[in-house]
Amino acid sequence: MFLAQVLTTLAFFIIGADFAAIHGGMAYRLGIPLSGVAQYSHLFVPVAALLPYFLPRRLPASIRFLGCYLLVLAAVTFPIVVFSFGSRRVPFSGDAIGHTQQLQDELGFPVVIFGDSDGTHIYFPRAHDPALVHDALRRHQLHPND
Repeated sequence: MFLAQVLTTLAFFIIGADFAAIHGGMAYRLGIPLSGVAQYSHLFVPVAALLPYFLPRRLPASIRFLGCYLLVLAAVTFPIVVFSFGSRRVPFSGDAIGHTQQLQDELGFPVVIFGDSDGTHIYFPRAHDPALVHDALRRHQLHPND
């Protein structure tokens, strides 16, 4: 049982480190609140996974383990939640290489350009208007996909 828990914790730690590096890093570059915590939330996974062994025995084992695995799941998904609630995205087409700094200087707020299987997106803090980003993309011959 303990070996299975250690292996599960290791898997969640690796997944959490990946999420924290990608989503926590982008959130930090955008200046989203709690992004510093999101970058290191995966370090809470081993603590939460071993917590059932330190909780009082009068609590049923199923409640101790279920509660702690919910904490592990929260620690793993926290960077995604912070990034999702703190940013907006605009999908666009065109060659985005070298435009990040130019767009940041023009817009006056941080942006992150990220490509994935859905295409290329520009992410920016939620407090800013997407119309400003659309106009800036058009000025750089990048075409927003609305």
